Amino acid sequence: MIRYRSLLAALSLIPFSALPLLAQAPGVSSLIDSRDGEIYPGWDRTTAGQISARPVLNDNGVVMLSASMAENDWYQVYLETANPGAIHAVSNVTYGDWPLWSQWSYAITNDNTLVWLNDDRGDRVIGATPITPVNSPIFFHETAGDSSLSGRSIGANNTGLITYRVGSSVYIYDTNNVGDPAALRILSTSGIGTVTGSRNVNDSGQVVFGTSNGDLFYHNWTANTTQELTPGGGVVGAIGSVQPSVNNVGQVAFFGLDSDANQGLYLMDLDDPAGTTQLIESLYGYSKQEHSISINDQGQILFIDRESDDDYALKLWTGSEILTLLSTGDEFLDGIVESIDISSYGINNLGEIVFGYSLRDGSSLLSQGIGYYQIPEPSTVLVFLGGAAGLYFARTRRRVTPSLRRSVVPPVVNP
Repeated sequence: MIRYRSLLAALSLIPFSALPLLAQAPGVSSLIDSRDGEIYPGWDRTTAGQISARPVLNDNGVVMLSASMAENDWYQVYLETANPGAIHAVSNVTYGDWPLWSQWSYAITNDNTLVWLNDDRGDRVIGATPITPVNSPIFFHETAGDSSLSGRSIGANNTGLITYRVGSSVYIYDTNNVGDPAALRILSTSGIGTVTGSRNVNDSGQVVFGTSNGDLFYHNWTANTTQELTPGGGVVGAIGSVQPSVNNVGQVAFFGLDSDANQGLYLMDLDDPAGTTQLIESLYGYSKQEHSISINDQGQILFIDRESDDDYALKLWTGSEILTLLSTGDEFLDGIVESIDISSYGINNLGEIVFGYSLRDGSSLLSQGIGYYQIPEPSTVLVFLGGAAGLYFARTRRRVTPSLRRSVVPPVVNP
């Protein structure tokens, strides 16, 4: 007992600088909240929709999103998970008649570049904006001109490929060869409907996409081949309203249907010729999935699941269990959670998670913000013995402990 007491006493004296794992403490926090006041010069706290609900996150801990500085005046902004509360301007440069309309679907790369659709109403074109210098977007003119170009289905990898949808076709654009006709590749597959997402291209040039007919396809950029994916385990089709997500080891997360029309979140591997499909979570029965799926290279999956007709929850597949991080109706930051949303770039390879939220106070909107969660490592538990946990929770980051409700994960569904 004396030995353990000595250990605890020693832990309680360890300074913050010696405890890098403290950042991985359990708890959902807010990186930024619209109640924080003048968080950026010109910030308009009164404008409805002042923070977009689908932030994107890269492996540097850089979070990019849209924010309203004044009515109908949207800026691209960024913040860092290591520096919550500080927001920085990226760009408000436009290509057409409407400013930065794409609040819905962004992609982000590890060189801190935001990929986006400039305009959903006027001149539509794909753009890329680095965080520095300010107001320095690049517009890819070869992607302009089609009125059916959708801002809700943009993906990007770290080797220069951008994916997006135009009508019933998936477009892939190689930003390394601007001006070369071969840089733009069109995959014409009938049945692609309105989609949300999509983290559907990885650094190996593997592209996955679904259609409104329930089909899943895989395109290899290097080989220039396309094939239909056939999931095993009784999965009869994908839910095409939300695009699948693929990571850099070829794992594909998607919403699908079994032969009894039950909906679920599934995981399969592009390198598995048998099409083995794992059921991660059975989903509440409703007709259309609305939210993106995000997967990192560890196979951890961030998604939103309906819990009833009126309530839904932010959930995480850790690789061994389902954690419910936050649900509508929960108390959070002195308010009640009204809504939660994510992008397909909502989880990074460091186990960091970002999401958009809105809070209400009674029947009134209280605030909007960007939430944050760090997946703890198993060794983190040991760090919190003694006074270390108390020191961590005394820090200034706005934090609440989530309800980590664990679900029983179904076994692997064999093909």
